[in-house]
Amino acid sequence: MNQYDDYLPSEAYDSDMPPQYDLYVEERQLRSKLDALIDEYRRCGTEHAKRDREYYALKAAKTLELKEQGMPATVITQIIKGVEPVAVAREKMLVSETMARAALEAILSTKLQIKLVESQLQREYSNPQAGY
Repeated sequence: MNQYDDYLPSEAYDSDMPPQYDLYVEERQLRSKLDALIDEYRRCGTEHAKRDREYYALKAAKTLELKEQGMPATVITQIIKGVEPVAVAREKMLVSETMARAALEAILSTKLQIKLVESQLQREYSNPQAGY
């Protein structure tokens, strides 16, 4: 049970109800989906921050290591990306960033779907010809 369950009477699930009830049910389902997507975005954002921190910490450590070995500073930025542990950390960081962006896009898409259902409800209730 979630925070939107009290918006509809139990008879809203009966098949002989007016079509607006279907829209209410759909809106409630979309809002539940939105809540889940926000939780997923929070999880993905936290994961991305962790991967970002790991990548930059490893990159800094390897950069200092290469400087101590006498490598010219002008080429370190290019070489560091090919060092295996840094490359793996960067890949994980980029994947986590992509997952966070995908979660955000899913949130935006769901919000748009909710707005479409709300506008459909508004049209059906404001239309005096509907006969409800």
